Amino acid sequence: MPDFSAMLSRHATTPSPEEVKATIDRYAAAVSAMDLDGIVAQFAPDARMEDPVDSVLLNGTGDIRNFFAAAFGAMTKIDFYTDGSIRIAGDKAAVGMRTDFDTPEGEAIRVESLDVFHFNTQGKITSLEAYYGKTNVTVLADKDRRVQPEIPA
Repeated sequence: MPDFSAMLSRHATTPSPEEVKATIDRYAAAVSAMDLDGIVAQFAPDARMEDPVDSVLLNGTGDIRNFFAAAFGAMTKIDFYTDGSIRIAGDKAAVGMRTDFDTPEGEAIRVESLDVFHFNTQGKITSLEAYYGKTNVTVLADKDRRVQPEIPA
């Protein structure tokens, strides 16, 4: 049987699971608030981001800020939240994310992604990869708008 204690102890210098969860929660709250400073504050200065994966690789908080500023320009409202429990392994985490947003034309759109995060020892995001494609984007009917599942803490 594997020695799980030894496997888990190798993550002793990484941020705690509580720090990782708190960073992801702050990131989601800042995106929902369209708070560019709050978003960038969750990232290390040299962070990298691909949203979606296999698109343009963003390097540094300047690129990340510009990405969100452009995205928010195409939205009138956004709700961004975790969709399931956060899986944490040392300095890495993966979690389903759900983005519901309204366009200026009045459409409601949902994007469901699997986001993979890497963190530094200060708990800042150093890498974010958002996995989704055309099959994960839906135009919502009124009855489907902003139905957030209850997630146990």
